[in-house]
Amino acid sequence: MESATILLADDEALLLIELEGALADAGFLVLAVASGLRAIEL
Repeated sequence: MESATILLADDEALLLIELEGALADAGFLVLAVASGLRAIEL
């Protein structure tokens, strides 16, 4: 079964790292970026 992909954007680095890890541990493929502009570019 293919895992769902989540685009995660947050300018708070520690929060981004924590959320990315938690979501990855839950089985999601996480694309984490540090700004909304970067998220739009993806």
